[in-house]
Amino acid sequence: MTLVEPGVVRTGFRDRSAELAHPLTAYDGTPAATLREAPPGPGDPVLIATAMVESARHDPAPRRFVLGSDAYAFMHDALTERLAEHEAKREKAATTDWVANLDDPRDSVRDRELQAE
Repeated sequence: MTLVEPGVVRTGFRDRSAELAHPLTAYDGTPAATLREAPPGPGDPVLIATAMVESARHDPAPRRFVLGSDAYAFMHDALTERLAEHEAKREKAATTDWVANLDDPRDSVRDRELQAE
């Protein structure tokens, strides 16, 4: 199974087909408001569809398939941010590791071997 993650595709969905409600000031400055002014996306619908069909021929299938430079940039930024948050917690995570007491006979031989490494 492949999760396809396309960026914004140049179709008539947003411009010709979508009926947008009257803008609400509560959404000014939010991502929802930017959709009204957004330029057409960089994605070519034919190239995206072709890439999706071709991806089905890969064995093993890719788990995730990012299509479009905008989708790649968004995913890269999001993953970079998540990794930075994860790295910032590394030391704290290690503080919860169990430490063997080499003088305690209840600690197993394997625990002593791990502690010695």
